[in-house]
Amino acid sequence: MDMQMQTYYLRIRKSGHQFTRQKERIIQAIMESPNHITAKEIYDIVKGENISPATIYRTLHILSKLDIVQEVIIKDTTYYELKLFSQKPLHLHLKCQCCNRLIDLDHVRINTKLLNLFQEMERVFQVTIEDSNLLLIGLCPQCKEEKKCQDQ
Repeated sequence: MDMQMQTYYLRIRKSGHQFTRQKERIIQAIMESPNHITAKEIYDIVKGENISPATIYRTLHILSKLDIVQEVIIKDTTYYELKLFSQKPLHLHLKCQCCNRLIDLDHVRINTKLLNLFQEMERVFQVTIEDSNLLLIGLCPQCKEEKKCQDQ
């Protein structure tokens, strides 16, 4: 078990849950996914390993509550990505209204401005911002270039 998985193991056990082979495999599927992943896509990856859809949904709920994964909900679809040990701890999401892809928007200068905006909001509104989940809706580069979905 690598150090990252060991941290997940400790967080899950400390919360009173069992760290099962199924949980480990679901986390692995999310870690190995190059994109945001749905519960159905996780099931498609692990279905030959005796892991039921119900187990996947229960596990994702636990992982979300423990801040191991982040849920990104768009209309009727929930996507998952790692939150703990993410290579992109602060980033925006863009949902393409044409092809429905979910894209990470990650840029150091923009993220710095976003953090500054959050600090200003904390000062002005006297709040503490602990997390963010920002979703932008528009066209991805491919759809924009191909001028798809002009009528939307």
